Amino acid sequence: MAAWSIQYFDGASWVTLAGAVDKIIQELNGHEEATFKIANNATNRNIVASDRKVRILFDSTNQFKGLLSAPQYDSQLINCLCYDECYVRMNAKDFTHEYTNVPASTILSDICAAAGVVAGSCSSGGVGAKDVLQYTGYPIAKDVVLRPFPTGAGLSLLSLRFKRAICWDAATFLAKAINADFWTDEDAYGNPRFNIGTRGTSKGSVTPISWPNRGIDRSKNRDKVIIRGVDSNGKEIEGTAGTGTNIAVFTEKKASDTATLNSIASQKLAELNKDSSGVKLPVVISVAYNLFPGDMVSLNNSALNLVGDFRIWKITKTVSKADVEVDRPQDVTEREMQEAEQYEDLGIYNVTISQVPDAFVFGNAAPSENLIPNQSFEVDRDSDGMPDSWTVGTFSGSPIFGIFSNRSYKGAKCAYILLAAAGEGKLFSEYIPVVPGQKYFVGVRVKTEAGESGTLAYTPVHMEWFDRVYGTKTETDVADGVVTDSWQQKYAEVTVPAGKYWARVALRHYYTSMMRTLYFDDVILSEMRSAVPTAGIVAAKSAGAWSADVAVPAGYVWATITSVVVPNEDHETLFCYVGILVVDVAWLVEGFVRIREGSDYYPMSDGIPIFMSQASGIYPRAYALITIPKNMKGTTLYLEFKTLVADTFNGRIALWGHSPHSHR
Repeated sequence: MAAWSIQYFDGASWVTLAGAVDKIIQELNGHEEATFKIANNATNRNIVASDRKVRILFDSTNQFKGLLSAPQYDSQLINCLCYDECYVRMNAKDFTHEYTNVPASTILSDICAAAGVVAGSCSSGGVGAKDVLQYTGYPIAKDVVLRPFPTGAGLSLLSLRFKRAICWDAATFLAKAINADFWTDEDAYGNPRFNIGTRGTSKGSVTPISWPNRGIDRSKNRDKVIIRGVDSNGKEIEGTAGTGTNIAVFTEKKASDTATLNSIASQKLAELNKDSSGVKLPVVISVAYNLFPGDMVSLNNSALNLVGDFRIWKITKTVSKADVEVDRPQDVTEREMQEAEQYEDLGIYNVTISQVPDAFVFGNAAPSENLIPNQSFEVDRDSDGMPDSWTVGTFSGSPIFGIFSNRSYKGAKCAYILLAAAGEGKLFSEYIPVVPGQKYFVGVRVKTEAGESGTLAYTPVHMEWFDRVYGTKTETDVADGVVTDSWQQKYAEVTVPAGKYWARVALRHYYTSMMRTLYFDDVILSEMRSAVPTAGIVAAKSAGAWSADVAVPAGYVWATITSVVVPNEDHETLFCYVGILVVDVAWLVEGFVRIREGSDYYPMSDGIPIFMSQASGIYPRAYALITIPKNMKGTTLYLEFKTLVADTFNGRIALWGHSPHSHR
């Protein structure tokens, strides 16, 4: 006849312990525990004086294995409370680590290593967990059947931050994140092991000792679940499962990719739609000893609407029978909402700024020269509905500020300011260090809703300038106040006023009558040379002409031959092609030439040598190319020459500039 037996491990072998089994509690995706009683005598007190590995068997089939770690003494008996060894170890170790786009299997290995347990199965793509265990040579427990994971589940790339999270909490959350079960067992060497996969097998038809009452509560059923979260760039994302209008919405603060949120949404939807208020089926132990959490059993009682296959969620085994729970109590909604808020208390967080590349806030929407952080309003890492790196200002009325997801000019989002009545509101960029006198390009895309076109009282964008201590503000309006329901770029070249070292862009909505929404996107502030390429590269052109005769004294004394005013066009480098001609002399001339602007000389104060010789019928002449590496627009340049022997000379200057353009 089948019987219960209790054994403990003495360090070398399993030893039978005389006692009576009280109960074994096993829950799907929960920890397991068992209690039994032994006589209170010196031998047994010595056995329970330290943690012992114990196992409980029925008909030689293992029912529980764990640590006897919580004895309770009375005058006659010792009540022994035993916990799953993997749970005990993992619940006593903490784990700190940050992950960005890392497979779940890698994270599980790290958590288990920190806890001192073995990392078991964790699916890798289409490879089944059973295949993984067989490959490693580990035995498969009788109460576990390992099915292939959904494709890619084990390869899900997760971004998570654990800060002193208890290892058990971290590992069980990981299973939830990929919508999988978890359970514990031992490897081939008796080491505790944590597994992620699909637990259970089909056990066929089961007939209970008696059929209990069964209640149904569909009030909390849902046909769609939405999970809100953020991805590894801090952007808001959603995971969904199901379709329909009867919706439950949860916020998962620790999830950080859409695949994870979709998995959790599927799991929550399934749990919410278990409409039973709970049923426990009493089953004789000769049948129930072979039932474990995750197993499927077939039931047939149409009166209780229990017809078909049901999964075992929890089983409590006693000496003669077991209570088999095939439905969980329907407090799922409240519990799931609490769980969604508790993970930070457990030390499991969403990704943080330290996990994201330093330049991420600029996104891929702006050129590298753009000085405006979050210039297309894509980032809202604190999920407060306002773009990071921007602040709001209410000056009159009741403007409403926010981010809109389907009106953008670029990227996925744009900012908006809504005025339902007269008022004024502004969005301010961060303070940007600038150089007094430097030219900058400022621009922003602006639009309204359909039917709201018109002319604003003030321009929708202006610059604010500040001194070194952010005081004495001055403003510069940008473009005009005309707005339409199509995106327009409002832009201008602005010069930093004298004495101003800080700037910020102000996006403004000011109106006195009708309701209007202004949308803003693609904000740019950049130094002119890189922000506004000029068509072509040649500027400040002047052909020049030969000058009148100029007498140059002997003895290498500098004389001014001619001058030219540089056209009023910006350029980076000025090229000067100069010519010197000696009048009515049929011999060779050597001299030096230079260009002067104020007290500056190019290419140097000593000039550069030139040599003139006569050709048949032509006055002796020479040419030189002199470059000036700066913007000379509007200045007067003087061509100067000196030579050894006095004579009469002409000169000319032809020039052109290399205009501002991008070098990226």
